[in-house]
Amino acid sequence: MACHRGFPTLWRSFCYFIKLESIFKYIPILNSVFCGYHLWNKLNDSIHEIDSPSGAFFLVKKQVVDKIGGFDEDYFMYGEDLDLSYRIKKLGLKIIYYPLFTVVHLKGQSGMALNGNNRSIKTKSKVSFFATMGIFYKKHYYYLYPRILSDFILILITQIAKRYEKNRN
Repeated sequence: MACHRGFPTLWRSFCYFIKLESIFKYIPILNSVFCGYHLWNKLNDSIHEIDSPSGAFFLVKKQVVDKIGGFDEDYFMYGEDLDLSYRIKKLGLKIIYYPLFTVVHLKGQSGMALNGNNRSIKTKSKVSFFATMGIFYKKHYYYLYPRILSDFILILITQIAKRYEKNRN
């Protein structure tokens, strides 16, 4: 369901990482509470508003991209779609999931073009994913929460990325 997501708030991230999202995704009464990152409460076959689509197929008017200042070059390969979406929503604009088109996203294939074994590539991808989480959090959420909590979250993200990096070597 990466084709449509909610923003990774602390609660949504917590539910995702400790697998509450997996447990409650098919229980309609609970999936809107515990499954907000992948929006399991939204039907894949209906047109509806979302926080963020996958960058694999994300159509945006040039005027909107210009108005938000374009792409943030701090992001590499992961997270730019989430960052664009967050800035678009801050303008008060809507992002609509439109399921009447089909796009095949060969997830992870960009990283496969790199030299190296499959395990090494997956590890690099994970490290990049967590680095992106840190960039997004610092940029959009850091000042929304008490500083001690935000610092703890950034340390946690950094430690997880380092653990993947260590396992790669």
